Amino acid sequence: MGAQTGDIDAFMAEVERISVADPRLNSLAAAILAGLAFDVAHDSRGFARALGIEHALVLREVQCLQDLERLTITGRNDRTQRCDYAAIA
Repeated sequence: MGAQTGDIDAFMAEVERISVADPRLNSLAAAILAGLAFDVAHDSRGFARALGIEHALVLREVQCLQDLERLTITGRNDRTQRCDYAAIA
């Protein structure tokens, strides 16, 4: 993430808060939502790179979050499958 330790601690605390508030979400789904709040990334590829995880894993969780009506997909690149997304308030 390229952030200071305090920022990482705050990010992880937000992931925990989101996970506790909605038990349907796993840690990665909660991290995607926290990533929006902390401006880590607003797209699947950027989030995958920021956290050093596979893009396919992020895509799967983005779809789950959309199915749970926790975020909306605002754009998609058909060639790369990159999704732009935003939280649903």
